[in-house]
Amino acid sequence: MVIADGFVNGLKLQIHSALPDVEPQWRKLEASAMCTPYQTYEWCFAYFETIGRQQGLKPCIVTAISPLGQVEFILPFQIRKKFGVFLLEWLAQAENNYCQGIFTNRFSEQRIQCWLGENFSAILNSLPNFDVINLQNMPLGSLGYVDVLTEFQTSQSANPSFTTKLDHNYENLLRSKRSAKSISKLRRRDERIHASGDVEFIVEPLGSKTHAALREALTHKRLQLAAQGIHGVFDQPQENFLVALASTAKLRAFRLTCDGTTISSLVGAVSGNQFWLMITSLSPGAPLPLSPGDMLLRKVISWCCEQRLDHFDFSSGEIGYKTIWADQKILLSNYIVTRSLRGLPLAAALRAYNWLKRHVKSSEFLRDLFNDLRQKIWGSSGT
Repeated sequence: MVIADGFVNGLKLQIHSALPDVEPQWRKLEASAMCTPYQTYEWCFAYFETIGRQQGLKPCIVTAISPLGQVEFILPFQIRKKFGVFLLEWLAQAENNYCQGIFTNRFSEQRIQCWLGENFSAILNSLPNFDVINLQNMPLGSLGYVDVLTEFQTSQSANPSFTTKLDHNYENLLRSKRSAKSISKLRRRDERIHASGDVEFIVEPLGSKTHAALREALTHKRLQLAAQGIHGVFDQPQENFLVALASTAKLRAFRLTCDGTTISSLVGAVSGNQFWLMITSLSPGAPLPLSPGDMLLRKVISWCCEQRLDHFDFSSGEIGYKTIWADQKILLSNYIVTRSLRGLPLAAALRAYNWLKRHVKSSEFLRDLFNDLRQKIWGSSGT
């Protein structure tokens, strides 16, 4: 259903409230433009059907059409109600490592920046009423994206993201990231894992086995997070969302087993000739001193090299293994502003929360202190 329709500076803008109405244009654009899995139609549709609809979210999909009838870009937005305040966000923002629009390759970076810089306010004004703009996790000048919303950022996100360019020869890539001494240590550790039982690296086939592996990985991840004092992550709605994605062949699941029992899992997506890491987990009985998670990660990176993928995205979060492998650190930005008096308190709270989170994460002392306190107060045994 088209809820708004009009011309802005040479392009016809339409605002759609139903995703299926724009499915053909969306799929065609994402197939030819730089697009992460988080902007694909499958991702956004699965999110809305499993989480968004139940939360009462209202999709607002902006399409910009040229005089020749070609879709130049799509901005997938949603309007969410929180504490009686309406927020404009990227569709599926809570589940996205990267948030952005999809822009045709016909638009040069300079042209997009210029056009949006002049007309972004007109786009916002064409949307249904909302009180706060809360656009988060927008990549700055990376991923092959045009850096189109830089001038609209109000703060930097707490977590950067990391990616590395793959070599189709895994051994060459490994030698470029690790010293000979480090590689020797890794192989001795791997030998100790193999000595503990029959160890197997499993690439799950698409279908029901991927679903089962995904559910197992989420179960193990929830136990890990609970032991750290983190609860309510990867709950049932999120699990339903990810299973729906697996049904569309968007996700791939990998396992490291010992004597037939999973000790480590990894879930990600292959999209745009790139692998996008999403979930890693360890089973409660995993031999932690031998780092089975690191062994599985290396095997998945090797698999990606064999598949001749070009990049491996490690997702957001500054964790040691990511900085070892990555050759690019991607900064993410937020754009949080109020559009009404009613939205002032919530916009201020969102910006304060982002500021606090960023400063805690940027300080090793504060980060360790917070993690220790959280684990002592809310942590469980994980069993």
